[in-house]
Amino acid sequence: MPYWYRLYPALVLYHIKKSKVNFHLWQRMSGCEWDDETDEVTGYFQYAFDGEDFISLDLSTETWVAAKSQAFATKLRWEKNGETERKKYYIHHMYAKWLKNIVRYGEDTLKRTVLPEVSLLQKSPSSPVTCHATGFYPNRAKLFWTKDGEELDDFSEILPNGDGTFQSFVDLDLSSVPAKDWDKFSYSYSGILLAISFGVDDGEELRPAVCVT
Repeated sequence: MPYWYRLYPALVLYHIKKSKVNFHLWQRMSGCEWDDETDEVTGYFQYAFDGEDFISLDLSTETWVAAKSQAFATKLRWEKNGETERKKYYIHHMYAKWLKNIVRYGEDTLKRTVLPEVSLLQKSPSSPVTCHATGFYPNRAKLFWTKDGEELDDFSEILPNGDGTFQSFVDLDLSSVPAKDWDKFSYSYSGILLAISFGVDDGEELRPAVCVT
């Protein structure tokens, strides 16, 4: 008999009565987070059965939270038999040690700073101007347009690249802005001004004249 069948009899009996299949899936997700400035460690343990949440550890109260009524017996058992303390040990000692080692070995990579490559895109003269920044690291970046030095309230989503760097873009609608006022707009990345100037060609189409970091 598999180990978890002996460990969670109430759970197994409940689901076997509901299902005619002999195959069931028991899932666990666990991990920890470490603040390298305060040395605070937090973590989690979550369990699911056949794809449905079953029980999870609330580390702040050191109790188990039953997602289903059938998990209540398991909650009581784990809170009495030392399972909570074992999971706390995993998080604060084993998991934290592994995470700190990973951070230490990869410190040069994790703490590097890479500025983005920036380009301006516009599909048509009436389309918004998109400023696209790619290849930057880390992902704690703020990307926004400014007008006369004032930040515009634009949303920029940060997306991952395949090489471990990140990309983002933000649009600017100039359809109602006279061409003579285009030079009032600029684009910023994490507080580092990206100097962008605009020009108008013979066809009255917007084009980037300069875009540098």
